[in-house]
Amino acid sequence: MFIPKQEKKTTKRCAHNIDLFYQFFIESNDARVNAIVSFFGDMNGKKVLDVGCGAGRFPRVLKNRFKKINLYGLDIAEKKLRYCPRGIRIVCGSMRHICYPDNYFDSVYCVEALEYVRTIEEPIKEMVRVLKPLGKIIIIDKNRDAPAHVRKLLKADPWGRWFRPKGIMGLLEKCGIRAFSKILPYDKRSIFHNLFIAWEGVKVASWKQGKN
Repeated sequence: MFIPKQEKKTTKRCAHNIDLFYQFFIESNDARVNAIVSFFGDMNGKKVLDVGCGAGRFPRVLKNRFKKINLYGLDIAEKKLRYCPRGIRIVCGSMRHICYPDNYFDSVYCVEALEYVRTIEEPIKEMVRVLKPLGKIIIIDKNRDAPAHVRKLLKADPWGRWFRPKGIMGLLEKCGIRAFSKILPYDKRSIFHNLFIAWEGVKVASWKQGKN
């Protein structure tokens, strides 16, 4: 694949500086934000959980857009949680043992957090467990089949994982989620083509924890 010289330089600059900005802020028209909003719909009055919320970059955007949303954030990094915006119920804890009762949330989302977990089966089961029947879930993470130059530039964390659609799709379906996947860019202007996969699904009303 031919990549113009100027595009290579721009890509390197973006990759070098992206982590500092992206830990705390995200644009309201980011493709990941759009995917969450498009799939969940109107979140006013709904209980919504961000699994692996970090410093609250996604809750910050959603709270501004939906004034009556009931937002919850879970992350294992206590220092990052200190930067979450006001009005969000935050809990320091592991996604392997989410500290909320069964069938508690209307919607659950997890963006670029599974890539740092050693095994993803337990977190996915937990996300589904706390989701109400007919509730919606979306998981967004890095695409292992993204263009080679994108993977090379952004694979900075040696412990981070990149995924293909079928693996997470199979786990969601096993947990009682009717799921599908789609490819996302970084944002509408991005040179990081096809960087993310979004797995979206609805919890089957008759599914029970421990059934599988």
